[in-house]
Amino acid sequence: MTVGYRIAGGTDLDLVFKARTSAAAANTGFRDSSAVDLANRFEPRGATVARANTGFRISGGTDLAQVFMDINTAPSLLLLTLTAGLSGSKVGYRNSASGYAAIGSISGTPEWTIGGQAYRLEECNANNGLAGDFLMRVSHATTTPPDSDLSWTFVKLTGTFIGGTGTRTILRSARYSTNTGTTPGPVRQQRNWQISTSPSAEMISGNAYTFELG
Repeated sequence: MTVGYRIAGGTDLDLVFKARTSAAAANTGFRDSSAVDLANRFEPRGATVARANTGFRISGGTDLAQVFMDINTAPSLLLLTLTAGLSGSKVGYRNSASGYAAIGSISGTPEWTIGGQAYRLEECNANNGLAGDFLMRVSHATTTPPDSDLSWTFVKLTGTFIGGTGTRTILRSARYSTNTGTTPGPVRQQRNWQISTSPSAEMISGNAYTFELG
């Protein structure tokens, strides 16, 4: 079913934006023929690149291109279900495969491949000693994961946090500290990103979250 709104050239918005698979954006005021707001129909844009403006603007003048995800946006690099665990002040996930004490669990394989290189998610938590902090640790079998490439640009977590239910999009470009090293156990090269988040992505131990790397 087409949504009934068409951009210049006659293309329906159903062929412009991705169908929604995660938590809805705020209502836009635009509704389809079933009186469903487009926020419930299309995927929020998150940190992805916006498509060209559509000409449809919500209250305040923001074009829908800034609200919803372009239908041609590449699929997520990593899409997992994370159940947060607790270790001291750290709440989130830590992989035990390299010798760490495990925190929480993940459904799926926490690894993605870019250019033939396999990177593994070793840890993500949002209480790395500072409220509002997000730590992401990534490893590779032989090479330190690069800090300057664009193999991932954001982390999106959806669930119920200390500050309430919703989606936290954590932009890689917002990082303020990185460091490198090797993991314990079987040696793998690693890099850590400490990223400041607002609102805070402080997870709750035992809660399930959707983890998306894009």
